[in-house]
Amino acid sequence: MKRLPAFLLIALLVYPASAGGAGFQRTQVPDPDGKPIEVGIWYPSNSPVPHEPNTPFRQPLALAGEIRGTALPMVLLSHGDGGWMGGHADTALALAEAGYIAVALTHPGNNYQDNDAPPSRWVLDRPRHIKSVIDHMLSGWQERERIDGTRIGIFGFSAGGYTALVAAGGVPDIGRAIAHCANYPGELVCRTGMVADLAAADIENLPASDWQHDSRIGAAVIAA
Repeated sequence: MKRLPAFLLIALLVYPASAGGAGFQRTQVPDPDGKPIEVGIWYPSNSPVPHEPNTPFRQPLALAGEIRGTALPMVLLSHGDGGWMGGHADTALALAEAGYIAVALTHPGNNYQDNDAPPSRWVLDRPRHIKSVIDHMLSGWQERERIDGTRIGIFGFSAGGYTALVAAGGVPDIGRAIAHCANYPGELVCRTGMVADLAAADIENLPASDWQHDSRIGAAVIAA
């Protein structure tokens, strides 16, 4: 018998075995300290999928289709500054087809329709949004018993990368960002006033407990 390559053997051990179509649900999650959070949920499903796209993401999905599998790992997806939950729909679909529950959110106050929150606000709001969505998925979602609560990960892009790092336990060092802008004022976050807003709000001196870490997150993928 031929031996499996090491990377293939690892992949078979780590990734869920199921593969197939994807179902989709769209909902809103209450946030005790802010506006409701719009959420899209992709998940493995055996329900029929149409031949033509039937979603704003141009994907054919089984809308409210029956979920397939149990003890499914869950991955949250956090978009960049001014994005929305559909910004990484391709990644969410790939995860669902591989046997994951993929949960993408639109961050209130920092999305393409509502981008009024200043950086000093959304740097604190975004990690809290993640925590609220995890709470909902594990205690309020009708299919919550299908989730393996010990296997929760997060993917973040740009401002979502920041969100993922903080949600997973990181504490921002705003002082280093201020020093960086003093040396490189042409940097995007410097010339647009983002770091200046953080400095003026004294975000640098917040206690670590204010950053809304979530110990349930066991893995993170960060993209910039």
